[in-house]
Amino acid sequence: MADHVSAALFVYTKDSEHLIGRLQDNTFGVRITPVAFETLMQNTQEHLETAGHVVVSGALDVVKSILEEAKTYDFSVGLIPTPSQRDLAKFFGGAKNLDGIIDLALRNEAHAVDLIRCNGKIVLYKAVLGRIPLIDAPADTSRLSILIEGFKKFMGLRLLRFSFETADEAKIETAASGCMILQHNKLSLAARLISHEGSLTDGTISLVIAAPVSIVDYLKFLVQSLTPGAKPKGLPSAIGLIKSRQVLVESEADLDVFIDGERATKTPLQCEKERDAVRVIVLYELREVRTRTPSGTERLRLDHLARGQVVLKATARTIA
Repeated sequence: MADHVSAALFVYTKDSEHLIGRLQDNTFGVRITPVAFETLMQNTQEHLETAGHVVVSGALDVVKSILEEAKTYDFSVGLIPTPSQRDLAKFFGGAKNLDGIIDLALRNEAHAVDLIRCNGKIVLYKAVLGRIPLIDAPADTSRLSILIEGFKKFMGLRLLRFSFETADEAKIETAASGCMILQHNKLSLAARLISHEGSLTDGTISLVIAAPVSIVDYLKFLVQSLTPGAKPKGLPSAIGLIKSRQVLVESEADLDVFIDGERATKTPLQCEKERDAVRVIVLYELREVRTRTPSGTERLRLDHLARGQVVLKATARTIA
């Protein structure tokens, strides 16, 4: 039987206030003290005198604010996603029913996990810039949808000049349509492409670079990737991967950066991984490091990307 904390704060907003009674009536003997989010933020340390574990339910900005406070005050965090926060539920590996979610959120099983920041902002799932046709689609997308949406998203697509600089001072200049920074490998097709490596505790950022040169070849690879039981055999020609503790991304034109689905900043983009930043309750498989290389080791898989003079040619035409 799982061990649970003895006491916890429940940080709620107007949208999650209805959960107070449900948590206070928990069957695990956990003493719950409800605190409105705005009240907690006025004096976090004072409220932590009654408990060292915080359960939060609210919008993403509320969750991220609590994670910031957890880093400052060193308390553990449990999450109760709202019904509309399916990505958040998948991200932390929670149960599908409310009783199971509350059970997990109150367990005495918090572990230190890494945080990604891009231009100072927390990235929970992903940060996207430029155009990355379909690789940010959910991993369970059907092959028919890939084909239908694929041709739409390729309209007018062209490659832009990008430069990347890593923690080990590797400098890469290439042509790409866009790129995507991933927290861990669960939510998107891009994550499925690199499913053999990466976790919440591996100490590196996974940055996937999209550089399609042919619509037909790109869609063929996407459909094959979605075939049940298929395992990617290395990265396809349209994709590059950088894994590093930090990455600076610059583009020939200022690009909007969408963090967890919201427009948040612009390029240039400085991203870094904060090791063991906060203690959060997540399922074991999301903490497990799935790479054969030592944690924090930098890796570059850019063999298929344009380099040197080829970059000029690649950026001079529209993809067809």
